[in-house]
Amino acid sequence: MDKKINSIKRSFTILTQEGERTAKGTVFISVSQDREYPKAEIRLTFDGKTYVGRGTDEFYARPAAQIREQLPEGIEIACCMTCRYGNECIYGNIPEEYYCFRDVSLTAKEDLIPYSVPEELNRRLRDFAYFCPDWQPQSPDYYTYNEFSDCLAE
Repeated sequence: MDKKINSIKRSFTILTQEGERTAKGTVFISVSQDREYPKAEIRLTFDGKTYVGRGTDEFYARPAAQIREQLPEGIEIACCMTCRYGNECIYGNIPEEYYCFRDVSLTAKEDLIPYSVPEELNRRLRDFAYFCPDWQPQSPDYYTYNEFSDCLAE
């Protein structure tokens, strides 16, 4: 049986063909009694329906990708975790933290090394659910060090 160890409530921006909308989301992190891998679950309520995604890691990419697959066509979860500019830290990531690299062209993980100093990381730090007007979806033709698009392909 799993024991709940953390619950995070966030508002997510949802992009629809009619414009921006807000959805309420809750992230649950649990750990099994035998202390194996943490499990993440996201519940997102949008237009009166609750979407659920689950993963076997503490980073929320897999649950978010599962929810994205359940949403009607043309609707996107727009946040740092799903953005082409939102990157994880190459030296170890904290689940809620992403780093914005909208001003840097990346082609590989190694391109992040010069920016992985405290001053740069602090300047680029964003909450995983943060939305800004520069948001762009992840795509295969734009390198992002972030698991979300990989999870979509699973």
